[in-house]
Amino acid sequence: MKKTLAVLAISCLAMMANAAPVSCASISIGSTTTFGQLQSSGGCQDQDKQYTDWTGNLPSDTLISIQTVAGLVDTHILTIGDLDIGAWTLGYIIAIDPLAADNALRNITGVTLGFDSAGAAGNSATKTIYAGGSVLGGVLDTLFSNGSTDASVAMSEKSLLIMEAISVTNGTYTSTSNSFTQAVDAVVPEPATNALIGCGLLGLVWLRRKMKSAEA
Repeated sequence: MKKTLAVLAISCLAMMANAAPVSCASISIGSTTTFGQLQSSGGCQDQDKQYTDWTGNLPSDTLISIQTVAGLVDTHILTIGDLDIGAWTLGYIIAIDPLAADNALRNITGVTLGFDSAGAAGNSATKTIYAGGSVLGGVLDTLFSNGSTDASVAMSEKSLLIMEAISVTNGTYTSTSNSFTQAVDAVVPEPATNALIGCGLLGLVWLRRKMKSAEA
């Protein structure tokens, strides 16, 4: 019985520890982090959105900014910073935190591709959006950007796999902004993570008391 309770308590704490990637703020330099940091940390979380599975051939020091618009949970913007001439790729998953108490109420409802080539003709970006956070989910849409043209697609998904190809043929600067919006619903203040913490702590306290009683 004691072993079972100990395993339960440790499992609860382990679930809490692995519930989500680290906070994006905890690995950022100011408001920006790097591609290498995102890869080595396994990703990060900003409010209710997780950014994981970072892949691609971007230089490790490429700056990537993840920000919430005007402090709201409903819109996020991910921006890739300066890149030299070359063909660059980037892949990652964006998902609503599955442990959020209001997960069932929220969906990613739109994606926008913004592109700024600093006025240099020939630079471009292509974004392919997969449903369900996997290529197996199928392509929702492919967005193309040339110059400062924006494109967007509407959807209703818990997670998306984003695969992006950036071509810089003229000049040494390009920036792409991926804007994600979601359904506006009331936020439940108590996250499921609190329940996991309580589960683990109560189990450990109970086990400790039982062990003291046995010793007495």
